[in-house]
Amino acid sequence: MAERSNALVLKTSVLQGTGGSNPSFSAKIKTMTDYQQSIENSFRILTGQATIETICIALTLHFQGEDVPDVFPIFFIEPDAIPDLDQIDTMIDHFEFYEEYEKCAWLSDYKKKL
Repeated sequence: MAERSNALVLKTSVLQGTGGSNPSFSAKIKTMTDYQQSIENSFRILTGQATIETICIALTLHFQGEDVPDVFPIFFIEPDAIPDLDQIDTMIDHFEFYEEYEKCAWLSDYKKKL
C-alpha cells in the first residue's frame, strides 16, 4: 500500500458573514481536530455541499460573540485541486474509522471516475 500524506494543505482566511444553512456543521467544528476538520472540509467541497465561503461562515458563527482567534479553515485537499487516488483512499479510511459509510460510498464512486 502506498504511503499517504497526512499533511494539511491549505489555509485560508476567515470571512465575516452571518447566517448559515447548516448550523449542525458549525456545531461539529467544536469537537473536531484540525485533521478531522480538514478532511470534512475537503469532502464538503468535493461533493458540492459547501464552498470555501460557507465553511468560513460556519467558523465565524462558531466564534460569534467571542474574541475571534486567528483560526483558518483547513483543507486536506486544496479546494481547486483534483485529488489523487491516495488522498481519496486516506479520506475513505478516515470515514470508515468514524463509521460514516455514506461518505465512503460517495468517495469510492468519485474515485472510479478519476
